[in-house]
Amino acid sequence: FCTEYRIVFHCWQIETGVLRISAHTGYQHTGYQHTGQLQLWQGDQGYIFCQRQIQIQKYKTLCCYKMGTSLSTVWDGEQTSWAIPHKLNCIQELQNTQIRLLDNFKTKLMLCFNNESKHGLKYEHWWVSDGKWILEFGGGNILDNKVLVHCNPRENFIIDCEFDMTQEVKERMKKVCGASNYSLALRNCEHVARYIRYGSWLCFQMVGDGLLKGLFFDHMGMHTKVINTFPAELKPPTDQKKLTLYDPKSVNARVNWEIYKEALQEADNAAYNIVILGPTGSGKSTLINNFFNLTVCKTGGSAESVTRQVMFHEGSYRTFRKNNDTGEHYEQSQVNVIDTIGFCDSLLSASDVLEAIKSSVKINLAKIDKVVIVCAGRIEGPHVQAIRQFMTWLQFSKYKENFVLVYNKSDLLSEQQKMENLLTMCSKFGVPMMNTYHSVENGRNLAIHMNLALGFPSNAPYEEVKKDHVSLVDAMTVPVMKRIPVDKTRCIIL
Repeated sequence: FCTEYRIVFHCWQIETGVLRISAHTGYQHTGYQHTGQLQLWQGDQGYIFCQRQIQIQKYKTLCCYKMGTSLSTVWDGEQTSWAIPHKLNCIQELQNTQIRLLDNFKTKLMLCFNNESKHGLKYEHWWVSDGKWILEFGGGNILDNKVLVHCNPRENFIIDCEFDMTQEVKERMKKVCGASNYSLALRNCEHVARYIRYGSWLCFQMVGDGLLKGLFFDHMGMHTKVINTFPAELKPPTDQKKLTLYDPKSVNARVNWEIYKEALQEADNAAYNIVILGPTGSGKSTLINNFFNLTVCKTGGSAESVTRQVMFHEGSYRTFRKNNDTGEHYEQSQVNVIDTIGFCDSLLSASDVLEAIKSSVKINLAKIDKVVIVCAGRIEGPHVQAIRQFMTWLQFSKYKENFVLVYNKSDLLSEQQKMENLLTMCSKFGVPMMNTYHSVENGRNLAIHMNLALGFPSNAPYEEVKKDHVSLVDAMTVPVMKRIPVDKTRCIIL
């Protein structure tokens, strides 16, 4: 190195002439400084070694850039954007002006992108257009981006999909107008464009092996939990009135809902963690409502997923314990239920949804106790492929007892039809049909079935659904011998 460079490592910074070792925990830096001659040289497999009266260390390089260049400025600005509140910070005057311009858009819209290379960064730039008018988060000035509405010509781009300008789409466009708080990792052009199209705050360049994830993720510390989550202004309301489904006097209330959570913390790994997974329209939200006996999830029967972001529900449940000293008793334990985006709806592809779910699970969880796979109606090939990929990622072959299969919406089926459909579901996912857990409670030997055909019609009296309700709660909360470790290093679809 004949000039001054900064080399950014996964957890370390080194400058020629100055050795600065900083432990990155958010924005609290502690470390050691040494001035003087520093020897750096290239090692095998892109590793850098450093030596100066200290123990030889080995680090894997993330990127290398010259001090004072535009990339250095971008990096510093991006780190600052993580530390400030996760908000759009819409400029009111600009927002009002842009909202008036939205009336110029035609009824047919396109989700578009092209490949950009600016400030030493390569990334995809996304926007929404009707062929003339464009809404985008910035036009390439990464250092000072704002949402722009304009009719400047655009060439050499790719149309990802076409869609209609519905009233819902227009309302989402209004909400992002005037946004100014840009972040390549947390609030970028793809987030805004996909939010307008889908209603989800998603950037696939920040999941899997995405370009931006490879650049920023390992430096973000606690801020990784904000990736692909709604900014404050776009968060769905969580204070709507929640209704009890069944008379609490009739229900053996073993599970209580407590709060929504935006993300899980380290302490949540000690809780009992349940992930709900399945195609759009299979009734995942209905099962969660029945599990808590409370309308904590919005439900719907359309071809589009009601759940647009991964949601976290914290509650408590009563478990039966047998102690040689105190005898039989019940204990209250914390439970987290993770409601995921529906696979294979009419908007998002199965592979896109899979990567979004995996990314959120990896960021928020280290241990999973139960995976509940929900299907209803015809089980399509893309559903099977996406879910089996998720099962492979969570090492189903080693943790079969941690998986529950539910063939839902079976209330109008005969017992024979229920068993046939459940058998088909088990066969497609490679799960043994007779998957049971044997429990001893109050002196009785109980067989708890882990593969279920259930149905919870709206407004049904509890006596009509009691058997299915008890079976659901039992299967979801029965203790497991081993917890599923979440492999945070495997980032691609297997």
